[in-house]
Amino acid sequence: MAQESNIVLPVEILDYILSFLQGDNASLNACANANPLLFAIAQKYIYRYVTVHNEKNSERDRYTPAHLCKILQESPHIAAYVQHLRIIISPPGIMGWFLTRSLNDQDIATVLPLLPALSKITLTTPRNGMVNWTRLNDIVQSTFLHTLHLPSMADITINSIDSFPLAAFDSCSSLKRLAIEDIATVDLQSTFEYTSTKPKLEHLSIRRFSLAFSQILDWLLRNDSPDITQLRSVDFQTMNSEDVNRLPVLLQQCSNTLTDLVIDPGNAYHTMHNLIDGTITSSPDICHLSLSNLHRLDSLTIHARIWSSQEFWMSSTGEETIETRSLLSPLQWIADIIQTLPDNSHLRHLALRIHFKGDQSALGRVDWDTLEQAVASDRLKGMKSIELWVPHHDIRERKSGVISMNDCVLCGSPDDVEPQCPPDSAIPPCEPCRKMNDLSSRIDETKALLTLLLNERHVLKTEMNQFHDPVNKLPPELVSRICTLCMFAEEEPRPYNPFLNAFPYAIRPPLLFGAVCKRWRDIAWSTPRLWTRLNLYLDLKIVDWQTLMTEEWLARSGSLPLSIRLRSRGERNLSSFAGLFRSLMYRQSARWKNLKVDLPYSLVALLRGDLHGVSALQTILINDTSGFGTTERSEGSFQFGQTAPSLISVDVKGFYFRSIGIDWRHVTTVRLGEVFEDECLQLFQLASSMVDCGLSLVVEGSGEFGIPVATVVSHSVQRLDVCVCVDHSTLFRKTSFPSLQSFIIEDASIDDILSLTQSSNALTHLHMSKIDATEDEFIQLFYATPHLEILRGERRDFLAHLGGLSLFGRRDYSLKNLPRIFAPGPPSQKQRRRPWEMMEIGFYWPEDVGFMDQDLLKELLEIIDRGIDLKITNEETGVDLIERSQMHHGVLDTEDDEEGENGEDSDEDHDMKDDPSDDENP
Repeated sequence: MAQESNIVLPVEILDYILSFLQGDNASLNACANANPLLFAIAQKYIYRYVTVHNEKNSERDRYTPAHLCKILQESPHIAAYVQHLRIIISPPGIMGWFLTRSLNDQDIATVLPLLPALSKITLTTPRNGMVNWTRLNDIVQSTFLHTLHLPSMADITINSIDSFPLAAFDSCSSLKRLAIEDIATVDLQSTFEYTSTKPKLEHLSIRRFSLAFSQILDWLLRNDSPDITQLRSVDFQTMNSEDVNRLPVLLQQCSNTLTDLVIDPGNAYHTMHNLIDGTITSSPDICHLSLSNLHRLDSLTIHARIWSSQEFWMSSTGEETIETRSLLSPLQWIADIIQTLPDNSHLRHLALRIHFKGDQSALGRVDWDTLEQAVASDRLKGMKSIELWVPHHDIRERKSGVISMNDCVLCGSPDDVEPQCPPDSAIPPCEPCRKMNDLSSRIDETKALLTLLLNERHVLKTEMNQFHDPVNKLPPELVSRICTLCMFAEEEPRPYNPFLNAFPYAIRPPLLFGAVCKRWRDIAWSTPRLWTRLNLYLDLKIVDWQTLMTEEWLARSGSLPLSIRLRSRGERNLSSFAGLFRSLMYRQSARWKNLKVDLPYSLVALLRGDLHGVSALQTILINDTSGFGTTERSEGSFQFGQTAPSLISVDVKGFYFRSIGIDWRHVTTVRLGEVFEDECLQLFQLASSMVDCGLSLVVEGSGEFGIPVATVVSHSVQRLDVCVCVDHSTLFRKTSFPSLQSFIIEDASIDDILSLTQSSNALTHLHMSKIDATEDEFIQLFYATPHLEILRGERRDFLAHLGGLSLFGRRDYSLKNLPRIFAPGPPSQKQRRRPWEMMEIGFYWPEDVGFMDQDLLKELLEIIDRGIDLKITNEETGVDLIERSQMHHGVLDTEDDEEGENGEDSDEDHDMKDDPSDDENP
């Protein structure tokens, strides 16, 4: 009570004082515990900002939904205090998602209806996390969207939530501030039936995007989207030049009201300074962003990056090097933007936040003159403040407050300063300066000596390595052979993956061999076979480097056949590589042996082979990555040479059959994807040597060949795989494969399969999936395929209720397979087993010699003991083989003299005992 009497200030003053502690819950809790009056006031600020996490978390200021619900139920008045709700959705991880298929977010739906006074809401994930909106619980989705339409809701932030439906904002009538950050895709298709008027945005933030910026901009410019004509602040952090190019369209909409603009162009706009030859080049697609119509602009913030890069490459001789050192700076672009401000601009605050990355010598070459002149121009007379924010080059030192021992403690300047006394003065230097001169001379002499010793040490290390390295004692031919075996041990290079293999163009063998030592480099550089495999991920950022690398690489391969793999990192506009394809690749087309390409059609069309010479091609794999559907394939063509006697394998997806300019006569293996039925029939007519054929996504339509009247007979095809075919009837009824041995079919009718198998008497392997047929139809199919050896299928209910089976006649199967039909032991709950009760087998054998092997007999007796009526009888006499074998082996146990005259079984007896059929037929 004494503490209460000490508080004599009015409640309004106390409230105002505690408002400065907002966000510092530790201090607010201390005040609340000090006095009941302060408790009532502090509680309002403690719960003004609340964070809810879908998982239990050790952080004090985060609540689980259950905990927050309990607080609100015990103290309902707190609900009116909560103005800002931050919802954190933690993804469960790969294993967690596969195990639970849930984000454990359903309890969040119970919290939202309890908070009617919310004015700000944030939906986010932990740092570096990402959650797809569609994976959230359905009730959570609907409850969250309803909360967005509260009359008090003025501020919404969506962070790291992919595929969020933007239409949800169209009717949030009270919305003033919108932030969308760190997402890759958005949902523009969903619609909602809300009748509220569209909001008038005043603050907009769109930051850290990869693909969705253009989609969001298109949405903002729609008539039914939030009104952006009254925007007062805009914060854009884009990822590429195309995004920046579209900024003027949006800025024009709010030019009369915009006062605060934040721009971050990412890495798109830079002037490149070649630090070796002094040349300067600008980005080819640079956008000169104009601010001339922003007459009310008061504050401008520009984020930028300056960095240096170095690229190193060895020539084919192994001696010369090509080294590129570049400095990339956006300062010219920033200066150009400032120059576009209107005359007598009202701009009062300019902030440049520049990040540096690179070595000190390169950063020392940054030219600030252009930017300085732009800032000092007359159009910025009203400028009140200019902020240049440059982070410390070593962020660890900046955070820890550590001062380098080489810097002055007072001013931070380096201590390696020159003496202050003029060296040419008639007055002799002072004593400290003289000592500093002497010390500097001794330091220079010591540095020179140290450099000499380090050079000698380097030479000695080289000699030591040469002496102790066992590989150096081997002949060069053997080392070359070892390197070749290592090079081709990994047949397929790792695919591009931003997490597992972020740098697919990083140094790989044989470059690794050349990096070991000079002798290894000489051997690797002079072994053409090491350079016959070229794997390129086309990357626009390093197009010049890749072109140079490819030229060097191919030069080292001599005249040997080449295996080439070309892929892109996802970009579709790869026109910068046209020169590489037209000149360099075409000149080497006579040496193409294996060609695998996953590129857009525009580049594939440039891969033209030598149309006059004889091609060495053996394998072609072409996959169009342009994103076209089957009905939108390109009309052009590409040629690989009409004379290719060695071409044996072709795999093409996404192209018209008529556009594939190759000679089909010698091809033995073909895989085609996204093809029409008449194109398949044309293939069977042209590929007279084709043995293995795979067809995927066969659709209705015409490739302008038409359906032939007569049946197309392909005598060479032995293996056929048809996957995802819209209509099999035309394809199968118009073809005949007399030599077909293996047939894989998916989603077809039994009639279509029968129509094809009737002409395939040699069929031994049949694999069916997604076949809807009755048991009678399956039996009919089995009768039509008498030579079938291996049958695979997905149906598990074939003759599911079979309880008895009788087989009589000629025995062309092995009795050793009988135990496999009856699973051992009692049936488990998960095991599906037919209700076998009886099986009878009858065939003829000479009764004077016939009996079974003792091990087989033991297995069959165990089956009989389980209650199954199993009989194997002589078809003529009715004698039971099992009983006869029991009697025979029982006699062997007591009367050894009943064996053959020579103490061995007769030949005929041995044949029956060992079961002459060794086939493992089911």
